[in-house]
Amino acid sequence: MASPMVVDLGSHAIKAGRSVGYPSDTEPSVVLPCTVQDSRVTVVEKLVHPMHAGVVTDWEGLETLLHYTLFEELGWAPEQEGQLLVADPVLSSRSDRERLCQLAFEGLGVRGLFVADQGVLSLYAAGKTSGLVVDYGLDKTDVSPVLEGQVHPVGAVRIPAGGRQLTELVRRLAAAPPPHGPGVTLGWEAAEALKLACLWFPGGTSGASGAPGEEAVPAGPPATHTLPDGQTIEVEAVVREASAALLDPGSLQGATPGAVPPLAQLVAAMGAALPDREARKGVLGSLFVAGGAAGVAGLGAALAREVHAALPAAQAVAALEPPDHMPRGAARSAAWAGGAVLAKVVAAQEQWVTRGEYDEAGPGAVHMRCL
Repeated sequence: MASPMVVDLGSHAIKAGRSVGYPSDTEPSVVLPCTVQDSRVTVVEKLVHPMHAGVVTDWEGLETLLHYTLFEELGWAPEQEGQLLVADPVLSSRSDRERLCQLAFEGLGVRGLFVADQGVLSLYAAGKTSGLVVDYGLDKTDVSPVLEGQVHPVGAVRIPAGGRQLTELVRRLAAAPPPHGPGVTLGWEAAEALKLACLWFPGGTSGASGAPGEEAVPAGPPATHTLPDGQTIEVEAVVREASAALLDPGSLQGATPGAVPPLAQLVAAMGAALPDREARKGVLGSLFVAGGAAGVAGLGAALAREVHAALPAAQAVAALEPPDHMPRGAARSAAWAGGAVLAKVVAAQEQWVTRGEYDEAGPGAVHMRCL
């Protein structure tokens, strides 16, 4: 039987591939923009984004995109469909999971389905079943405490700001006139490049103490940046403000000011709400950064240090680094990689939601297997 397919649903991109290639293939074989052309309303086609901030907003568009991914890119054929594992955004509603189940069986013709939270899968990719995942998305940041393979009842939190809002911040900082900023107007791509170049944290470590395990982090923040037109600008304010915003995404434009505390306070509160010492040790001892900011050196260690400072001194806090076989940049696809790990377990234990179960119980069958 063909290897199961794994699909990670994101507002920015759909990541997909066969589970058989993992871990030799640490990244998905197909990464497509989460957009489809729509000519349903007007003669002129327009781009539609089926997902926004982790929520499906156009199910027909999502079905079109998944059908293209599985049949055109990955080689499925009618009447020869296989099994599918979907990495679902944290906090998806029961009704949305049922809609996804209906889409999979009726729209895609899958033979088996399994759905799991992206936060849980990101930890699986790092070899853990407990920890806390901060997943930076395009328009949201999800913070998920995970204990023994399930999002803990103390609850995940979604902050309605992410990479897009951080890029907008960089544009505003770059446009500020001297001495507050370089005073340049940047297009989106130039601002994206500046953002990636300027995110910096001082020498990190895998723990919160600043002791062993130092990461290969630049000795100092970048002082200048060369734009595509060859102009060199000073970026001290951009480095300082943009990097700080990664630790406080609730401060970004789009989020309600003051509605969500900085990440360190949020994570510390989650830790304090856990039921016992062992649970706190398991969750706070493995802080994992996933999504678009996963490649920012020093970010995980910086978050661990701030969380450590917000908790009693005896509480151990540590950043969880990607395993050796996973390049740092591949952690951006950690949910997909964890899905590839889980798909093999689901296949071996025959835990798929089957067509027969779907025909008998309807879309609610997804809740029988996928918690």
